[in-house]
This record gives sequence, structure tokens and C-alpha cells, in this order.
Amino acid sequence: MPRSSRRSSRRSSRRSARRSARRSTRRSTRRSARRSARRSARRSARRSARRSARRRSRSTSPKARRSRRSRRSSRKGKRALSPWIKHVMAYHAANPQLSYKQAMKQSKSTYGKKAKMS
Repeated sequence: MPRSSRRSSRRSSRRSARRSARRSTRRSTRRSARRSARRSARRSARRSARRSARRRSRSTSPKARRSRRSRRSSRKGKRALSPWIKHVMAYHAANPQLSYKQAMKQSKSTYGKKAKMS
């Protein structure tokens, strides 16, 4: 066999080896991508199943059926109103012709005096 044909055959065998290596790496990356996609799909399915199970368990209790606002209003440990807000509410009750906003503005002058007197 002449030298030129030997070289070309070596080159072609090298090329084919490189191609097959590339193909195998492509295949493996495709496989791993498919596996990870399957895993993430399974995870999301599990999460959604857990969420729906939680919702079902919540909805059976009578407390869960009530609206969010009514649940908030029926809290056991309500925060105490500040002395300022109590004063504004009392001032507003004493002067019903004023809006709450106006009562807040006008009750400034009377609040400081009451605090100093007591």
C-alpha cells in the first residue's frame, strides 16, 4: 500500500474515532438532560400533590371555611390600642360632625395637655 493511502486511512480512522466520541458524549448529555427533566417533573408532581392534600385537610375544618378577614377579626390575643388612638377615638366620638381625619388633626392640641395633667 502506498504511503499516501496509509496516511489517509489513519486520518479517517482518527476522524471516525473523534466523531464516535462526540456522539457518545452528546448521547450521554441528552440522557442526563432527560433524566433531570423527569426528576424535576416528578418533584413538581409530588409538591402539587402535597399542596392539594394540605388544602383538603384545611378545608374540612370549620375555621378554614371562614373568610380571611373574619379569621383576622376573631384573633384571641388582640393588640391593645395605643393611648393616642384611644384619645382620637374619644375625641371623634365627642365630635361626630368631624371626620376621623379632622379629629386626628384637632385632637393634637388636647392630647398633650391631658397627658401633662395626669
